[in-house]
Amino acid sequence: MGEWLGFLGFINQQLHTRGTPRFETILMPANFSSMVGELMVASIPKFCKRLVKNRYHNGHPDLLPSGLFPGDAAQHCDKGIEVKGPRYLKAWQGHNVENCWLMVFVFDANGPRDAVANVLPRPF
Repeated sequence: MGEWLGFLGFINQQLHTRGTPRFETILMPANFSSMVGELMVASIPKFCKRLVKNRYHNGHPDLLPSGLFPGDAAQHCDKGIEVKGPRYLKAWQGHNVENCWLMVFVFDANGPRDAVANVLPRPF
């Protein structure tokens, strides 16, 4: 999570110096949620050497056991962890029907509607 907070803080500081709205208010909510999940998938293997990012384009699940598949790539399998980054505890979507482990990072952040409604910025 620290990796994501550092990334988001850096981006928002740069945007602020240019008078641009915060990153989480610029992107469509689904795109921002996708970025949260993707950065988690990229970061977790740095801290857990037994996991690797699935290198198969749109492969399932997102994280695989290290060295289990050639090139750390699997189109579909039941080994590993699918990662989601939803904004809400309920009503988030998974696009795969396979049985798998699921790691969910629910977050609270401003969104595009907040910028229009003059909602004060809040920490991610």
